[in-house]
Amino acid sequence: MTSKVNIFFDEKGPTKTIGIRENVDSKDKFNYEASDNIPAYCGIYVILKADKQNEFNQRYVQIENEYRKKNKQIGEIKGANLFKKINTIQDVNSRSASFLISLLNLLKEMGAQIQLSAFDKSSVVVATRLKEWLFSLENNKPLSHKLSSIREVLYTIVKHMRQEDESKKFLLALNDKEKTTYQILRVLEKGLLQFIEKNKGIPRVERQLRSYQGLIKIISRSTKSTNDSGREFKFPVDHLPFGLSLFVLASGKDPANCIIYLDEDAPTDGYNDQDFVQIKTELDSKSFPGLRTADILSVLMGKLLSSFDLQMMHDHLQMEKRKLLPQTFFNSLTVQQKEIVVMLSQLLFDSPNQYAIVHSEFADYVFATIAWFNLASEDDSSFNSEKHLSETLVLIQKQFDEMAVTTEMLNVIGFKNSRDAIERGILKPFY
Repeated sequence: MTSKVNIFFDEKGPTKTIGIRENVDSKDKFNYEASDNIPAYCGIYVILKADKQNEFNQRYVQIENEYRKKNKQIGEIKGANLFKKINTIQDVNSRSASFLISLLNLLKEMGAQIQLSAFDKSSVVVATRLKEWLFSLENNKPLSHKLSSIREVLYTIVKHMRQEDESKKFLLALNDKEKTTYQILRVLEKGLLQFIEKNKGIPRVERQLRSYQGLIKIISRSTKSTNDSGREFKFPVDHLPFGLSLFVLASGKDPANCIIYLDEDAPTDGYNDQDFVQIKTELDSKSFPGLRTADILSVLMGKLLSSFDLQMMHDHLQMEKRKLLPQTFFNSLTVQQKEIVVMLSQLLFDSPNQYAIVHSEFADYVFATIAWFNLASEDDSSFNSEKHLSETLVLIQKQFDEMAVTTEMLNVIGFKNSRDAIERGILKPFY
């Protein structure tokens, strides 16, 4: 009989309904709340064996009490208190580091597992308006031999919108309820052509230009009568339980034996569809150390993802230069900070479960974070910005390869297209 498992969830950067800032001069493109610049819907699941729960709770409270002895803290110890201003692990101070190390050691000793969900908000905007068009590409026989994967097409469009749509013309077209899919694609096509003309002859972007040229051909040869997919940019929260189900099944557990613990604001959609039947909702984290653990880890990961995303953005005035992380990301780590890196790597980035991290098609900043932890956990001279960029690009290419293989695999097992596979629950929901 499979043992009972308790699963605790917390999220950062929720923005369940994504709005667009229409002011062209505004640096920010979306309504990522005043305190939230996280590019992804960042969620952490903490998975514990039920028979270990009481011991975990008692030891976690002890860790909190030890922290309070040295630090004046009113009420609950939250991730927002521990990690007020951090861009890198090097910014974690000794007091916060001590608490985090104790927590990570406790998770390790309890045999706990964690899963990071990082679903890109920008991808929601693109896919919401263009989903039907993307699906139509797979049914277009003249185009079928030119498509590696419609998910790669989505990645390319999102990357263009996030990094090159400086005037927000494409973004505003996506937000214009009067525009048809065809009109939106025409705006996209024009933006791609302008980028190609402006940057032709620059070796660093040669591959990107080829990708955009391929996308222009796809747009020009695709159907002009695709129905609009809608305009309300709601985050597809059913991605979360879908990803959790993959993790749980890969761990050899039965979803029916899992109890999901959710706080007051956590979404509940999609769990029953993935055979999770024991859901506890509207919980107060003050009463559940597991929820407090998820909060601390989700705040940390949310801040790191935001930092990597911001620092990896290209300077449009210097497109010929490769974008490297600043030296602050590669300053020497203290003994405590190194311990955090190693333990987080063991628990998350080096997890034997292939679904320890689940993400959207566009996830460059996720790969940048993974690459940094991979390098930081090693003891050699490769901990530098050049090596980091190289490792990040390798991970991104691996993602492309996996998307192409997935398309081939679906054809082999008898699925005509991605929509059929999604409706059968074989593929992640497509926004």
